Amino acid sequence: MFDSLKSLAQLGPMMGRLKEVQAKMAELNARLPTMRFQGYAAGGLAAACVTGTLDLIELNYAPTAAGQGSEVLARAALEAVQQAMASARTEIARQMKEIAGDIDLGAMQNMLPNAGRA
Repeated sequence: MFDSLKSLAQLGPMMGRLKEVQAKMAELNARLPTMRFQGYAAGGLAAACVTGTLDLIELNYAPTAAGQGSEVLARAALEAVQQAMASARTEIARQMKEIAGDIDLGAMQNMLPNAGRA
C-alpha cells in the first residue's frame, strides 16, 4: 500500500516534467519548417536542401552536370535528396532525445506532427 502511495507522490513532478517536454517539443515543431539540411551526391554533382518537415526546397546541379546523361543526373539528384532527408531525420531525432532526456519518446510520438512527413 505504501509503495502505491510513493508512486502516486512521484506522479506530480513527472507530470510537470512531461508538460515541460511537451512545450519544448512544440517549440521544436514550430521551428521545423525553417530548419535546413543539405545533401550532396556524385562528388558534388547534385546538391539538395530540405526543411525539417522534409520538404524539398532546393535541388541544384554543378556546372559540370551539363555533360552528364539523364540517368546519372537522376541518380545523383535522388541520392542528394535522400542524404538531406537522412540528415534531417538524424538531427531532429537527436534534438528530440535531448529534450526528452530519460522520458520514453515512444509514448510521445504524436507531439511532433510535422516531423518526418513526406
